Amino acid sequence: GDVYMENVTAKGACQGCRGILFSEGSGDVTIVDSNFTSAGSAATKFDATSGEVFIEGGNYQGTDQGFLFDGHKGNVTLSDVNAYGGGYGGAFLVNGNLVIDGGDFKGAQRAGAAMMITDGDVYITNATIHDSPVGIAYSVEGGTFIACNNIFSNNGADIDSGSVGTFEDCALVNPPAESSVNQPFVDDD
Repeated sequence: GDVYMENVTAKGACQGCRGILFSEGSGDVTIVDSNFTSAGSAATKFDATSGEVFIEGGNYQGTDQGFLFDGHKGNVTLSDVNAYGGGYGGAFLVNGNLVIDGGDFKGAQRAGAAMMITDGDVYITNATIHDSPVGIAYSVEGGTFIACNNIFSNNGADIDSGSVGTFEDCALVNPPAESSVNQPFVDDD
């Protein structure tokens, strides 16, 4: 069946606990204006799930990730969410298409928005991605990564392709003057 949640607040306080965990299911999931945190891992985790996921508004903060789609097979849309992580930040492992529209993303150890996508496309638009070693780290196998109209600030590098995927830049506006967003960042080390 489908799941709809609105104005929910939950916190996982133990190692490996989540603010919310979907362990399995094939229905669509919609979460609106909710707040999930984890003191021991990812704030929000989807395991062996499928169906459409739509998350609008709210805060998702974990000691490792804000979001973790580990085994999820389906399209994911994040709209105006705030995702923070002590490890990877807003991190995604998705088998399907990923759309991020708006929101605020930050990762303390790796990336503000990190993703590994198989057989899907990624669109990131109108997001603020900041204060991370890498703004967006991505690997898009069999798909295309498109970034438009994002604001990058205080990142070690704005975009790191991880050597996999096709990158398309569509009319980026408002990046800082020193930004490398016009080309994927490739670390020569």
